[in-house]
Amino acid sequence: SEQMEDGTGKYDNSCLLKNQAFSGGLLEKVDDMSGYVACFEKCSATPNCVAASFNSKSKGCILRDDSRKGPTVTEFAKTNGLISYSFGCEDTQTSTANSQTESDKENGKD
Repeated sequence: SEQMEDGTGKYDNSCLLKNQAFSGGLLEKVDDMSGYVACFEKCSATPNCVAASFNSKSKGCILRDDSRKGPTVTEFAKTNGLISYSFGCEDTQTSTANSQTESDKENGKD
């Protein structure tokens, strides 16, 4: 596959939000994450998690459910180098949820 070893390629798309934060809908805070990919993978493995933010300064990872607000650009997000990801944001552009598309296969969804 074309994806990079560390998995960053998987998240390098329009859903990746730099210097943007979510609010509300907090599910879990995880400390000492190795990077944003690990943070997003954690969200992806957590039931009801639809959005995650990685704090580049503190290495903290914040997981949120679908009651979260945002994303919005904030001073906090800029200062802390927040990297956020909104899961399912690709789905809003193409509403073919029931049929398995080519891109789903490429993303390794079964």
